[in-house]
Amino acid sequence: MKRHIIIAPDIFAKTEYLSMLVNSFLMQGNSVDVIYPYNNKKEVSITKELATKTTIAKKEIIEQQAYEQFIIKCGHDKYAQKLKQAIEEANKSNCNDEIILLGFSAGAFAIWKAIDTYIHIETNTNKTGSNIEEQNKVKHFIGFYPSQIRNNLELVPYCPTTLIFPKQEDHFDVDILIEKLINKKTVTSLKVEALHGFMNPISKNYCKINSEIFNKTLIQMKLLCSKNDFVKAIKILNLS
Repeated sequence: MKRHIIIAPDIFAKTEYLSMLVNSFLMQGNSVDVIYPYNNKKEVSITKELATKTTIAKKEIIEQQAYEQFIIKCGHDKYAQKLKQAIEEANKSNCNDEIILLGFSAGAFAIWKAIDTYIHIETNTNKTGSNIEEQNKVKHFIGFYPSQIRNNLELVPYCPTTLIFPKQEDHFDVDILIEKLINKKTVTSLKVEALHGFMNPISKNYCKINSEIFNKTLIQMKLLCSKNDFVKAIKILNLS
């Protein structure tokens, strides 16, 4: 069965890393839809080559500027609305492709807001108030370092969800947040020995070893489609 993969990148939008990931999925015969936070895909532009030659202090300045640009040009609510629309359209399409959601940082938070159970039921309710049963083709949502979900813990994803947190965050206690997520039946939380942004070579917190291992896991479609298999694979690799 083919898979349709919806990707929500972080505040840097289109990067060389993202292009590599998309190509890996396409080469396996999957369809991919990247939902960028900006109308201009490269609103924030920095190459991998430039990033590798930039000091940590400079990267911190670049990331701060990128975040400010994200808030001005898009913002969390608008990004979530873009994702909600894309997911709804994919769910209502005539094809039988399984849907996989993949988000990074702000993109992961946007998906978190877009797949709330209440919103899903409300959207699929007719004028008389009775629930219209629709096939939900979303098989798995994988969200990397979605730190902003701490501000929307009342939301409950309607699909199997794996959240991957860094070992620590500057503005909150990761362990306390994971504890608060335990009672959400659709959610599994993992904590890895890396920092926020470890998947992206542009980030000051990029971790080559963890990133490469996760990338090899992500492109295995059997694992990507099953939350249980994905979580088992990560634990076997001692990443969590």
